[in-house]
Amino acid sequence: MAQRIRVKLNRAGVRELLRSSEVRADLERRASAIARAAGDGMETDSEVGPNRARASVRTATLEAMKAEAEHRSLTSAIDAGRH
Repeated sequence: MAQRIRVKLNRAGVRELLRSSEVRADLERRASAIARAAGDGMETDSEVGPNRARASVRTATLEAMKAEAEHRSLTSAIDAGRH
């Protein structure tokens, strides 16, 4: 019979990893890829919060807002961030 393996995560270590500059750089790269795939007028931002780094892409121009509302250009581009 197989033995059960228990894994106990080091919470401080995981938090440190999720807040690292490497994770933030990867998130920024992915956000930029999504913004490029969505087209002109998209803007990216990133920050490190208390528990993890995060990045976002948003419409920055009226034309980009219209493209998202009518064609879901930003929503459709989400797969570009998976590579």
